[in-house]
Formats: sequence, C-alpha cells, structure tokens
Amino acid sequence: MKLLLYNLEHNATEQLSIGFRKAEWLPNSTKSNHTSREHHVKWIHKQTFKTLNDYSEEEVSLRLATYKKIIVVRDPLERLASAWLDKFVITPERLGRFGFVRRIRRRLESLQSHTLIDELSKINEERADNDPKRVSFREFLFAISHQMERSQHWLSFNRLCAPCKIDYDFVAHTDTIASDIRLFLKQNNITANEDVLPKHQSRNVNNGNVFKDFYGRVPIDEILPLQKVFQKDFDMFGYSFEEDLAKISVGKTRG
Repeated sequence: MKLLLYNLEHNATEQLSIGFRKAEWLPNSTKSNHTSREHHVKWIHKQTFKTLNDYSEEEVSLRLATYKKIIVVRDPLERLASAWLDKFVITPERLGRFGFVRRIRRRLESLQSHTLIDELSKINEERADNDPKRVSFREFLFAISHQMERSQHWLSFNRLCAPCKIDYDFVAHTDTIASDIRLFLKQNNITANEDVLPKHQSRNVNNGNVFKDFYGRVPIDEILPLQKVFQKDFDMFGYSFEEDLAKISVGKTRG
C-alpha cells in the first residue's frame, strides 16, 4: 500500500520510460530529465506508514477481516529491470548509492566459492564501464539469483506480501494500473480526485523493449535461475516465465 500511495501521489507506476542504453550511462543531457525524482525519493522515504507488525494480534485480525485489501503486482523480470534502473543507476546519480548497492558490491568482490567466482569472472570480464563501485545489470541478476541481498524492491511478492495468508480483495497489475485502480475504487464506492489517479497512457515496458534492451545482453543461462526465485509470483499472478524467455529470445535475434 505504501507503493500504491506513492504511485497515486506521483503517477509513477505507468512507465519505465528511459531506455537501457540511455539509462546505463546517463549522459548529462539525460540526467537533467530526472531532477524531479529527487523530490519523489525524499518524499516516499520520509513517510512513516504502519505495517501489520506495528499492531497487536487482535488489531491485525480486525484489519484483515474488515479492511479492503489490494495488492499491486508486476511481471517479475520487468520488476527486476525497473528496480535495477531506479535503484542502481538513476537515483545513485542524483542522491548517491543506497546501502544495499554497496553491500552487493562488497559481496560480489568477496565471494569465496570457486564456482561462483568462475561464474562471476565471465560477467566481470564483459563490464563496459570502469566504475568499480557500479553494479551492472548482469551482476545484479547474479546477486538476485544467489539471494545475496533482500530488499522490498525485488523480494518476491509471495514473500513480501504473503498472498497465501492474506485474502486480498483485489489484485491490480502495473500493466493496467490506471483502469485497475479506478475499478477498485468504483467497486468500493470510493471517490478520488482524478488528478492523483494514474493516467491512461500507453506503456513501453511490456511490449518487448525491456526484454530486448535489458535482458537481450544477458546470456540465457544467467536468466534461468531467476525462474526458481520468482516461480510462485509467475504462477499466482498470471505471468509466464516461458513467455518472457520467448520475448528475450526475439529481442536477441533483433539485436
């Protein structure tokens, strides 16, 4: 719900509008387009939203029984690309690196397993930049598949939102967030100011660009381990790992 409130406030869910090639290196002309992000990031991290852990068992039971509950989900691979772009590229350029970026970088550098070192060396050899502190997209996927760092930004919805324990009244998808939110409000007789609702606009995220521009550079054998990590999300929310792989394969053939 914290993320939903952020999206309603800033209309930020609708697009992953910057392409991989622009985002990876962020030339100065591109950076200037993201000055408003500084306000967005500061705003959301200053909010003190309560979670169920802040209530007693009786209060939790009351809320789960009487409150309307909505979960907003996203294609797992698309979500990973968005998380890396925002948390490892765009925001660090404006506000500095998050703690988890530094922790992942240190863990990548201090691996003791020879197997992991062999796998990671292939990735490091292909790094296209000279910034030793940067976590590339391939390194990020490697860290996620080996569960090096847990964060709400990429932890599976199955583990983050407990859909098997909480009976959600409504499942919204970022692909159709504008219409989904309006339907949820209408079904519950809630009136909202149109200005704060997500706008109806075309999205460039799920039309193959993400799978081509982000995952197209990643060998398939480095993507396959992600299926095990996010399989329950794929199964529960109507997404398909196989369909995503097909889009990636098409993207690779188109260069």
